[in-house]
Amino acid sequence: MLKTEDKRMKVIKQPSNELDLSNCNLINDSLQAKLADKTDWVLIDLSDNPISDVSVLAAQKSLRVLRLVGIAISDLSKIPALESLEELHLSDTPISDLTGIGNQFNNLKILYLTGTPLAKLAGIQELPALEELSLSDTNVTKKEMFALAQLTNLKKLYLEGLELDATSLLALKSLSKLEYLEVNYEPELQYAKDELFKLIKKEQSLVNTPNKPTAHKEMSDKASVNFYHFHQSVESNTPKRPVDATSGYHATGNKQKKLRQIKELILSLDKDGVIDLDNWINSNILKNNEPELKQWDATTNKTVP
Repeated sequence: MLKTEDKRMKVIKQPSNELDLSNCNLINDSLQAKLADKTDWVLIDLSDNPISDVSVLAAQKSLRVLRLVGIAISDLSKIPALESLEELHLSDTPISDLTGIGNQFNNLKILYLTGTPLAKLAGIQELPALEELSLSDTNVTKKEMFALAQLTNLKKLYLEGLELDATSLLALKSLSKLEYLEVNYEPELQYAKDELFKLIKKEQSLVNTPNKPTAHKEMSDKASVNFYHFHQSVESNTPKRPVDATSGYHATGNKQKKLRQIKELILSLDKDGVIDLDNWINSNILKNNEPELKQWDATTNKTVP
């Protein structure tokens, strides 16, 4: 009696567009009757019932959440295509093949396959919008981790109970949005998990600073143009002269003064600090502006190579 009352209270609390028929000892015929009169359910839970035919769900065009935990469906093709479906629970079912899953549920964001005999992930790449995936306690091997690397929108991934190693975990480094990962509590895997999130964090930092290479190039080009005019001005107003008879090169003091002036010019342009100043000077001035380092010919009063 108490169980019946509890069930009644549970039904009363349900939103009008959510249907919980889990563990109600439903059979195929009774399911047909339950769903015949209403076709705008948003959530349907049929878990833990002795049913194997859910073709009646084809009429549920607004369905977003479907729970089929523990029912006797072994083939995805037995579930009708539901374009609006975002969340699918197939844990503890005989499902072993995901081929064609993208054609049936192309907007799927959450997929639970915990405890299924699934061994291969062929077809998983057909779900690019997937954000949450559970493969815990399945037969998926470490070689299949490379298939998961294509699911770049994944935020939560459950892999507990799988025989993995550090290499297979690090294969997931392309999952730049990953926030939570569950694996066996083994020292090697926990270390690899920490390293994986370090790689992901590094990738995120690069993604979050777009245009930095472009900004560097634009500032470098701008500084190059301004340096050219500055250099021309200095060259036209500074007569070339030897330092002394021993060195044969232009005065070190004069060059250092010009370099200081150039640094000040670049720093005034580079307000965002995008230029590595020393490297810029080495590549743009010391290497490319060799007249300052050419020897002085006292006979012709000119610089020579």
